[in-house]
Amino acid sequence: MRFCIFAYYMKVTLVGAGRLGTQLYAKLTCIEEIQFVEWYIRSSKKNKTNEGITITNDAKKLKQTDLYIIAVSDNAIEKVSNILPKNSFVVHTSGCISINKIKQSRRGVFYPIQTFSKGRNIDFSSISIGLESRTKNDYVMLERLVNLFGANCLHINSDQRRQLHLAAVLVNNFPNYLYAQAELLCIEKGLSFELLKPLLFETVSKLDQLSPIDAQTGPAVRDDKKTIKEHLKLLKKPHLRSIYKLLTKEIQRNNGKKL
Repeated sequence: MRFCIFAYYMKVTLVGAGRLGTQLYAKLTCIEEIQFVEWYIRSSKKNKTNEGITITNDAKKLKQTDLYIIAVSDNAIEKVSNILPKNSFVVHTSGCISINKIKQSRRGVFYPIQTFSKGRNIDFSSISIGLESRTKNDYVMLERLVNLFGANCLHINSDQRRQLHLAAVLVNNFPNYLYAQAELLCIEKGLSFELLKPLLFETVSKLDQLSPIDAQTGPAVRDDKKTIKEHLKLLKKPHLRSIYKLLTKEIQRNNGKKL
């Protein structure tokens, strides 16, 4: 006979059906030690998921559970918190929103450090989840949940979490914008973006052995003025030329050179 650390299976309610909410749903339904009580989706007209999980769009009818996980946009967290049972344990999943935006006295943070996109299934065993709570007992519950997810527990405070989220935007969202612009440049000349993927993979892979500063290459580091000038001519969009100039200047500054 199997025993749960809480003497019963952890009862969980999930709030939100966006990119992260959908990923959490898929994971929660696979964990035997979790009793997935219901999924709150405000705009849903369905009563159950294909896996048989109850869906509700009426906050007044939410059942009491051990944990409510809010996976909605940052600006909706406080509003959602206000409609959940006042005596419950509620956590949000945001990287930059204060724990105090949750109005329940038992509140916490369950922050998966990963990017979530539609149509992509995330392997939670490969990521860390940042945890924060007001009490030791609640932290133990969150730690247990992370272990059930197979992820790595990371104990961080709100200040550390906000800084980590900022760093995550710098390494993920901003580079992805540049990827999109690079794809457009390729398309203009009938080239496939696939040609750049081995370069992208190597750029990330070498960080296992080198620091980002030591891994920097390119015309800016070499102070290759001729190539830099040629690139600026090729860039027809003023905002892209500005970005190229700014990044070139900053790369050279970090490497002790002047533009």
